[in-house]
Amino acid sequence: MKNIIILLSGKKRCLYSMILGIIAGIAMVFGYQLQINHEVFLDEALTWGWVLAASFVASFFFYLGFSIKCNYETEKACCLSLKWFSIICVGTLYLCWGIQLLGVYPGYFNYDAPGQWEMYALNQITVHHPVLHTLLVGKCLHLSFLIFKSSLPGVFLYILIQMFISGIAFTQVLRFMYKKRLPLGIIIFSLIWFACFPTVILSIMSVTKDSIFAPLLVSFVVWTTEIIEDQEAFFSKWYKMAAWAGLAVMMAVMRNNATYIAIPFFFVLLWVFRKYWKKYLVLLIGILALYGLYVGPFCGYFTVDGVASREFLSVPCQQMMRVYHNEPDLDREKKEFIETLFDEEALNKYVPKIADIAKESLDIDFFKENKTEVIKLWAELGLEYPKMYLDAFLEGNYGFWYPWATLTLYRDETEGYWVCRSYAPVWDESKIPIVQRYYKFFEHSKLVCENPLTMWVLAPGTYFWITLFLFAFLRYKRRKESIVFMFVLLIWLTFLLGPVALVRYVSFLYYLVPFEIGLFLNVVRSEKETVLTGRK
Repeated sequence: MKNIIILLSGKKRCLYSMILGIIAGIAMVFGYQLQINHEVFLDEALTWGWVLAASFVASFFFYLGFSIKCNYETEKACCLSLKWFSIICVGTLYLCWGIQLLGVYPGYFNYDAPGQWEMYALNQITVHHPVLHTLLVGKCLHLSFLIFKSSLPGVFLYILIQMFISGIAFTQVLRFMYKKRLPLGIIIFSLIWFACFPTVILSIMSVTKDSIFAPLLVSFVVWTTEIIEDQEAFFSKWYKMAAWAGLAVMMAVMRNNATYIAIPFFFVLLWVFRKYWKKYLVLLIGILALYGLYVGPFCGYFTVDGVASREFLSVPCQQMMRVYHNEPDLDREKKEFIETLFDEEALNKYVPKIADIAKESLDIDFFKENKTEVIKLWAELGLEYPKMYLDAFLEGNYGFWYPWATLTLYRDETEGYWVCRSYAPVWDESKIPIVQRYYKFFEHSKLVCENPLTMWVLAPGTYFWITLFLFAFLRYKRRKESIVFMFVLLIWLTFLLGPVALVRYVSFLYYLVPFEIGLFLNVVRSEKETVLTGRK
């Protein structure tokens, strides 16, 4: 009987390892081909030979990951109470961040922030960006101009708010690790990660919706994991339920694409919390009501327009643009239709890694009037040129899953890692120039964008694979917490349909690393299979 249990366990481990290994093998080979040749070679035997070899190697490492056992001591790291531990963590984070904020003063007013300020200033706010975030950015700058006649204090205030939100979320992670009595070295590493890791700092110091969404998501993941572990403690306190519901709504409204995953996920949790389904049902109704008030009366009052149809068309626009640009023998009638659909200048400026040019040049009025014909053309081109469609889709998002992808920051195809500068009406005024010079390396430098080791350390793809492995590991261990990371991965999937692969979109993957390490170690330490029953 004992031998049978061990054999079955080994088969299950092999199965999980092989599945992950095959996915990784395909991703690594396809990613390499896209990086070098801007296309994948599906019809070449060599491609699949490399996929087989890469899958075998990856499966071996995943098997080792599933086989890890750890018997670290669980004594308290020190005699500090949870309260004082939290105070020390918060103080350390704010001290480190404060120094770095002075170095990049007033913070990076980059990416979508200038456009959001323009919306606010012209009273032309749309739901293209989260309305709450646009109002926050606008109010901070508006008050700054009124009081100080300058935009810099307003950006500084905004970053302080962002730091406050991030500090709460990260301390929640560290508290989880401390309560689980994880090794002191792991806790210190996690604190240093939050305080100093370049991608985390660049995100916190930048005025983007992603930098508020990410800590909210981390807090939601940690809290939901703790609820799953002890549902009775959560559902016995009404204020805990109310706070969690408020966090859930805030997280959903801070990222439009996250809403499409979050709302269905809240219904899935009805099954997870079925023991307390009546209380959770009331909670769910409250969440939906709050969300309804936000997207209805609140957004309706402050906005002038809804989400433009073009925002959902990044991939189709880019696919048609690629066929037009790369296929010289394209049927003349179809070519003329595409020329009517898109701006001529944009057709000549096709950038494979950025769909913004394609979707923004779309004649939206013509599209609405001829929607059936456009969809028909898109489908016909897809059937005629499926390989080009696949290449267009993969080249737009392989930066999210291939660790050695070069990322494109600007529409002129300029490559880089992060936009480390501010745009009008804000300018950079560093108080500690050496810090500013340090972070300038992360805009574009050979060390960050060309060195294989540093690319791997900093790449979004690396942290996707860490998250995917943890999800698979939790499923392998039959842990209910796996559903939370399924939620994280589903949100990640929505970005594959977006206009470009940017680090800021998935900054939450970097934020989650310490929690993932802590959860993994806790499961490895506490999960002991009973040989006779196979139960945990």
